[in-house]
Amino acid sequence: MKNGWLPEDADEDDTEIEEVNSGKKVHVRQPQTVGNYMSHLGAVFAVARPMWGYGLNKTAFDEAVVVLSRLGIISRSRERDRRPTLAELEKLLQFFSDRNVRTPQSMPMDKAILFAIF
Repeated sequence: MKNGWLPEDADEDDTEIEEVNSGKKVHVRQPQTVGNYMSHLGAVFAVARPMWGYGLNKTAFDEAVVVLSRLGIISRSRERDRRPTLAELEKLLQFFSDRNVRTPQSMPMDKAILFAIF
């Protein structure tokens, strides 16, 4: 999970490129990203046995998360203080406004964005 293949449209801010012994370049995921993946896997481990009968060991998973955290392989996201520029905000609002016209049953994200910011 920490390094490997990423889709071409992956967020470049979330990865750094590292050369491995074979001379190949791989994307290294940030600890926050790996932590997010582990969080999603934890939800699967929690219900695997009772819901589907798969014998996944939740205790072993939880212990692995503790070790990964201590090793710095996973971490929580850093608090962000960046806000969108006016141009970015206009693009977002225009996109969601157009989407509301196309799919009126969708959540009015343009209104939610303005509510969240102001």
